[in-house]
Amino acid sequence: MSDSMNYAQLKFVALVRDFSQLTGKNIPVNRGGHGAQHLGDAGMRDLADVVEGLRSFQTRHPGFSEIPNDSIPINSVAHGLEIVNQIDNHNLSPEYAHMDKDELHAAIDSFMHASAGMELVPKRDAFVDQNGRQVSIDYSIRFDHGNMTLSVSSNLLEGGKIVQSRAYADADLPKDLKPADLENKVFAEFKFVPAGKPAEIVEPLMAAARSSQWCDVLAAPQVMPRAAGHTPVTAKLDALLQSMGAFTPENRGIGQTLTRFTLAPMASMSLATPR
Repeated sequence: MSDSMNYAQLKFVALVRDFSQLTGKNIPVNRGGHGAQHLGDAGMRDLADVVEGLRSFQTRHPGFSEIPNDSIPINSVAHGLEIVNQIDNHNLSPEYAHMDKDELHAAIDSFMHASAGMELVPKRDAFVDQNGRQVSIDYSIRFDHGNMTLSVSSNLLEGGKIVQSRAYADADLPKDLKPADLENKVFAEFKFVPAGKPAEIVEPLMAAARSSQWCDVLAAPQVMPRAAGHTPVTAKLDALLQSMGAFTPENRGIGQTLTRFTLAPMASMSLATPR
């Protein structure tokens, strides 16, 4: 094996190992094989682009790093690499055993090719509240020559119809953002309390609404005159919800936000306060 071929094979082995590590897929590789030759220059560029895209995405959005791993394009690349390993080990599966060399290379190319502007997904999470309203959160990843970007769209549905929508571009999503933080932001913007969420998330908000400071408004929701120097209760609730959804250095989670709003009211609350 010439020096150039040896270098290409070493690069191929390194790329396959990086791909396996980034995706959590255990792709076998034959160090002494001819994987680089089987892929060809175009296939090697495609593989390098995918690896770089995955690496950049995990650096930018570590909390969402698993989203692309089971997308169709990534699984397609994994399948192409498995065919390469079968060829190197002279152990082709029945679906490829009848193919000649050119047909095998064409099959590999079809699995390895990553088109610019390809959408890798998407992933959808859905939630419902006690009134039957629904919130959907859709994650989409766009792949473009070694770069992956995340975008998120969310919808509030009532009676099966979208009544509110929010969209977040890649630049709107902080590096240290976690899926739970994003969900809480969406819930806050839609003033939505999902059913089935842990008590530590839902109960502080409900307790704040039941507190003695706000109970008059909740019991009698008519418009109340604003006294001098008094902040309306609805404005306080809006402030709470907005604070829950704020991505700021001072607010690194829903717990700190709710504590700021609920400690004083909850200290004087009776356990017998009706729900």
